[in-house]
Amino acid sequence: RDEAREFMVRLGVPADRVRVSGIPVRNGLDEPVDAASVRARFGLDPGLPTVLISAGASGGSYTLNIVRQVLRCEQPFQAVVVCGRNNELRAEVSTLVSRRPERFRVLGFTTEMADLMRVATLFVGKPGGLSSSECMAAGLPMVIINPIPGQEMRNADFLLEEGAAIRCNYASTVGYKIDTLLADPPRIEQMAASARRIGRPEAA
Repeated sequence: RDEAREFMVRLGVPADRVRVSGIPVRNGLDEPVDAASVRARFGLDPGLPTVLISAGASGGSYTLNIVRQVLRCEQPFQAVVVCGRNNELRAEVSTLVSRRPERFRVLGFTTEMADLMRVATLFVGKPGGLSSSECMAAGLPMVIINPIPGQEMRNADFLLEEGAAIRCNYASTVGYKIDTLLADPPRIEQMAASARRIGRPEAA
């Protein structure tokens, strides 16, 4: 962000030596996607908003709480939970959502995260540098959960300032916050536009 450049300059770094480039992201997030093909590949209903939950780098209890909270949402939705290489977590999530199989797709490690981001309505997870950059490049609003003090907190501040995210401060109200957002499609559209505005999909 431009503020980081200004910070460096005020520390004494020559202005002509600092370039705001953004973090390079992968898999052509700046390119068009065949949304119908992606939805068909993952069995997603084109008529429902899609909540993409990134869980692979998180602890099991953290992820399971998010899924329990999403299960409480009353608005129509479908969710994709990406568990990475954590097979135990994937099994636990699959058991948790077994009564709502039409609403949830539970995945392990996938190389298709970029495609999922481009068809999703909301991203639920931590605001790490790469996740945040990929969401911005894809124009995907973020629902920020439990940012780590330091870098992730500053990323969260930036996303909130620019209108590209909301933050859930309480573990017991995650579902409420997501449900409230799903009930307000114009707000989601505004957040998506903000994410695209600040994204740098050609940083590489």
